[in-house]
Amino acid sequence: MLKRRRHLKQTPSVRDKLLASANEMRDRAARLPPGPEQDALRREARQADTASHIDDWANAAAEVALALAQTAFELEPFRTIRDELSLKLVDLFKHEHIAAQKRQA
Repeated sequence: MLKRRRHLKQTPSVRDKLLASANEMRDRAARLPPGPEQDALRREARQADTASHIDDWANAAAEVALALAQTAFELEPFRTIRDELSLKLVDLFKHEHIAAQKRQA
């Protein structure tokens, strides 16, 4: 029996929707005579542009956080080795300190 593949409909990203909306508002504003309606459409277009930039910044920050998390995950074995070595050094210094105290006594 053949397996049916799921077909996912590709939807535009938030950024693409915002930019399309901003362009549409600019086009509509260009067809209007100067006045409050044109000003309102241009203001909404600027707001949509700003929102798309904020979306870009948020996505970039998420990518950086993901990269940092991946790096931390990759470095975990080295942290374990470092911690084990630190514990061994602490034990060594303790024994050395105890031996020095015994020599002084």
